[in-house]
Order: sequence, then structure tokens, then C-alpha cells
Amino acid sequence: MMIRGENMSKIFKVRSMVVQAFRDHFFANGYYEVTPPTLVQTQVEGGSTLFKLDYFGEEAYLTQSSQLYLETCIPALGDVFCVAQSYRAEQYTHIEAECPFISFEDLLDRLENLGFQPPKRPFRRMNYSEAIEWLKEHDVKKEDGTYYEFGEVSLSEAL
Repeated sequence: MMIRGENMSKIFKVRSMVVQAFRDHFFANGYYEVTPPTLVQTQVEGGSTLFKLDYFGEEAYLTQSSQLYLETCIPALGDVFCVAQSYRAEQYTHIEAECPFISFEDLLDRLENLGFQPPKRPFRRMNYSEAIEWLKEHDVKKEDGTYYEFGEVSLSEAL
């Protein structure tokens, strides 16, 4: 039931857009997406909590990072990235990338290129009735699929 709620729905939508933005960036810059395994036979980062399980009589762990797997893909694919769950004491979804044969300067350039671009100012200003009309023009609907009407939108919902 919680997933159907308004807050979780908004979280999932924002998460979807953020992940898509990362994917768009990586694809536009020549990376290949890799889907690494979730179960591994060894730890990736020393000292982190390992979640151990029996996998058909073999000892296995939920992965802490996809770094080692991505590194093995580099000779065949070059620049690679993944969006994958990592299982640690903290809950993470990692967006990881590996790039062979780049200098530190190249790394800094790539990090700057990946950086968030703040929206340009001034922000669009409109009164309440214009905002309702803008939502309809851009096909923004409530969870039940209907359009917002006067009195149903607050600034906190829009954020």
C-alpha cells in the first residue's frame, strides 16, 4: 500500500528521472551499460558488512559494489557503467563507471561534464490559475489520472 501513496510515488518518479539522466549522459559519451551479478564469491571492499548466503551448497554474498565486475569488462568494451543495487549496512543503488586509460585531468573533465546544471534564472513566475493551466497543457495529472483543478495544488506538492 505504501508504494501507491503520493510520497512514494513522487520518490519513484524522481528516482526514475535521475537514473534516466545518468543513462542518457553515459550513452551520449560512448559508455556501454553492463548488468553485473548480484551474487558474488568474495568481498569487494574490506571492512564492509557482508550478507552471506548458501547458494546451492556454495558460499555466496550479496554484492557490495560492481567495481570489480566492471573492471573485467573494460578490455572488451572500454568505458562501462552500471546502475545496480549494492548490499551494505546502508541501502544503496550505485551508479558506477569505469574508464580505462584516462589521465587525472581527463577524469576531472568527465566529472565536471557529469555535474548538475542548475536551472537558469529567473524562474518562471505565474499566478495560481496560470499554474493550473500550465499543468493541463503539459499533461501533468493526479495519481488517479485526472487533471488538477483550482484548489487542489499547493507549492509543497509541486516541489
